[in-house]
Amino acid sequence: NAPADNIVEIRKLLQYQRANLLFRDGNYTDALKLLQEVKEFYFSINNIQQYCSLLLDLAEVLEELGNFDISLKNSFDAAALAEKNDYLQEQMRGELLIARNYYRIKQTAQAAKFAAKALAAAEKNNFKGHGSQLARSHTEGRKEI
Repeated sequence: NAPADNIVEIRKLLQYQRANLLFRDGNYTDALKLLQEVKEFYFSINNIQQYCSLLLDLAEVLEELGNFDISLKNSFDAAALAEKNDYLQEQMRGELLIARNYYRIKQTAQAAKFAAKALAAAEKNNFKGHGSQLARSHTEGRKEI
């Protein structure tokens, strides 16, 4: 990476942090705008793992706003892309978000199905929870879409 590329990526990481703070403060609209910009950036540089993570962050914001259909779409997209690239934590996070959205729209059978799938994968892979996605290197995970 050239120094200019690193500066751009650092700026996007700062935007991502700001979006997370806005989300925690309940400013979902501004958080959504920033997350969308950062998501597009990671897609453009082909960092699929971070792109999946951002799709899931968007899904959480959309869920909080009550946009369950769009939240489900982002969650399904992220879970499928994560599965294709063997990103187990992102896949499980997507499946749990899918379960949560289905629960909120009162489709409990579907909610139970996706929750069970995520929990089975967690047990199989000995996951005890997932930490911050920002703790990972943002340069790893560049794979094909």
